[in-house]
Amino acid sequence: MPRADPMDAMMSTPAIADFNLNAGALSRTGLAGPLVRAGVFTCAGILLFAAGFLWFRRAVGAISTPLSASSLVAVGLAVAGAAVTARFVWRRSGASRRSTFIISGLITVSALATAAATSLPGSSPAGLAGLWLIVAAEEFWAWRPRRLVRSVPPVPALSRESRPVPIHDSRKQFEQAVADSVFGLDVVQEHVTQQVTRLVEPDGTERVVGWMRVSFEPGQRLASVHLAFCPPFQRTPEAALERLDGPEVRIKRVQAFPFGARFDLKLEAPAEQRADVLLQVAAEVQGQQAAGDVTADSDEPSS
Repeated sequence: MPRADPMDAMMSTPAIADFNLNAGALSRTGLAGPLVRAGVFTCAGILLFAAGFLWFRRAVGAISTPLSASSLVAVGLAVAGAAVTARFVWRRSGASRRSTFIISGLITVSALATAAATSLPGSSPAGLAGLWLIVAAEEFWAWRPRRLVRSVPPVPALSRESRPVPIHDSRKQFEQAVADSVFGLDVVQEHVTQQVTRLVEPDGTERVVGWMRVSFEPGQRLASVHLAFCPPFQRTPEAALERLDGPEVRIKRVQAFPFGARFDLKLEAPAEQRADVLLQVAAEVQGQQAAGDVTADSDEPSS
């Protein structure tokens, strides 16, 4: 006797009220990200400890001889190189924004403290200029205003006026027609994960259109997307997903019911870092009038 799929049991209940991104059930979690982050955090701590040690040595008078100009420039290059490497590796490890902000602040404090500790009275002006220019340039690069990681093309908003209801005689025509009906924002904000609108046409046709964002963690290749229709449609709708932005992903519709639909997503290869896929959402059930028009057209004798 075949075993029941627990996910199918969840989809068969009418309690679904919104989108459920089940990216964890099919995900494959690796240890590379946490190990890399632990290593970078340790390196940042060592940099901070080194800066504190230099300041302690300077306070007790153990460091009194100014460094040469070339030595100061070398210190600047070493500090900037370590900071750039640590930040780059940390950001590619899939860390959260909050932890990235914390580690960047720790690296900044370490870099500035090291540069200040080596800037002794009587040092070469050219060497000091080179040291601080290098450190300042690296910090400006690290804290520069950031734009969106990916620019998402504008998605046209729905017109307030009712559009003519297209007649779809095949699934392919439906998926092609909904491309012009997707609801979206001119700029898809990073913290927004979904945006949907439900429409009811005068002839009774109901549509759900919009977009949603699915995140893949490092090492993850598979994810499931559940679309919920609340209240349920009168009949099983035509439902489709289409990729708008992000890495290439294979989309497979697994189930469709009047109260929801399930899709499986599969990347071409496991994600090397955190990746977002922006998807267009569309579902439609034709009203009685539209269905009658389709029947009448099909019954007309061909000339």
